[in-house]
Amino acid sequence: MPKPIEGISDEMFQSYITKIKECDRTLDITKIEEEIAQYDLSSEQRKKLEKEARRRKDELQDIVKPKEKYHNINLKLNVPSGKLSDIVKMVNYIKSKFNQVNIRVEISTQDGEMAISEYEDKVKEAINQAGVRVEDEDVE
Repeated sequence: MPKPIEGISDEMFQSYITKIKECDRTLDITKIEEEIAQYDLSSEQRKKLEKEARRRKDELQDIVKPKEKYHNINLKLNVPSGKLSDIVKMVNYIKSKFNQVNIRVEISTQDGEMAISEYEDKVKEAINQAGVRVEDEDVE
């Protein structure tokens, strides 16, 4: 096994500190840490580099500003009938990000007809079976 490279100069040490400060991703800092690991640093150099790497990683994790995140989303969508499954996928994704997701479905129809008995037997029964609460109903 090759012997680690003995110590590093102050200039090289400072260049690593600068590189760490300029990193935009924690992955880049990890790569620098791996590169530095091959050197036989003084304990003081190692502590300073580790401290700087930790400080920059913390900074990068806090860099996502509140303005870059939504905390509440309210959507009212007009969905073509064949695209409802796409909306279900989107809702599942939203549910992975939020603890509470309320979904409202609004259905309006034109240009056709349905017997009252069909409505009661098929539509209302499906709603009841699903345990869905009807907030507003207007039929004519």
